[in-house]
Amino acid sequence: MISHHQFPNGLVLIAEVMPGVQSAAFSLLLPAGAAYEPADRGGAATMLAEWIMRGAGGRDSRELLTALDHLGVSHSEGAQVLHTSISAATLGRNLIPALELYADVLRRPHLEDEEVEPIRALTLQSLQSLEDDPGSKVMYELRRRHFPDPWGR
Repeated sequence: MISHHQFPNGLVLIAEVMPGVQSAAFSLLLPAGAAYEPADRGGAATMLAEWIMRGAGGRDSRELLTALDHLGVSHSEGAQVLHTSISAATLGRNLIPALELYADVLRRPHLEDEEVEPIRALTLQSLQSLEDDPGSKVMYELRRRHFPDPWGR
C-alpha cells in the first residue's frame, strides 16, 4: 500500500511498505533544476548536486562518503530540468542513519569555496563527454528544440 503525507513545512512523503523486502530506498526531489538557473549560469544545478556531497554537518567530503559506504548506501545525485535529485538505497536497518546523513547534506552542506573549481572542471568534462555519446547529444538537442526556454535546457 502506498501512503502519502504532507508535513506542515510543505515536504511531501510518499512511502510504500513492502513486506519481506530487507532494503529501503528513497529519492529526494528538490525544486532546484536547470529551469531555475539564470540563463547566464547554465550548469549551476549540476554543480550544486556535486557540491552538496563535498562535506556536510561535522564531516568533510571523505568522512561523509565513508559514512555512507559503511552503511552500504548506494547513492546518486544529479540535476534534471525541474529538480535536483538525491537517491539512495541501503538495508532497511540502515535507513534512519542514512537519512540523518542526508539531513546534514540538505541542511548543513559545507559548500567550501575551494571546491568550486574542481567541481566546475568535472562539470565541463561531463559536458564534453556528450561528444562521445551521440544518443545523449541527440536527446539534448531534441529537448532544446521542442520545449521553450527554460524547459528545454
